[in-house]
Amino acid sequence: MKKVYLLISLVTLFLIGCKDEVSDKKDLHMLSRVDVFPIVEGTKMEEFLIVDEKELSSIREVFEQVQWTPNVEAEMERMEDFQLTLFYTYN
Repeated sequence: MKKVYLLISLVTLFLIGCKDEVSDKKDLHMLSRVDVFPIVEGTKMEEFLIVDEKELSSIREVFEQVQWTPNVEAEMERMEDFQLTLFYTYN
């Protein structure tokens, strides 16, 4: 009987320990890296990374000022200059 309780306890601990919860909300304070891909017609430029804390804090400040409207597609007069990939670090 003790073996059954031990087995149930181990399976329960395994299932609880493997639960991976990541918030859907992106906290700007958790921004840890930005990959930048320059987009210039006719030339191929290499991507670069932003990992410096001073530059990341500047990016955070800009994103905090943006008024986000969900489910709205922006109309642009020209193509974008850069494509960014934001990386967040969660504990």
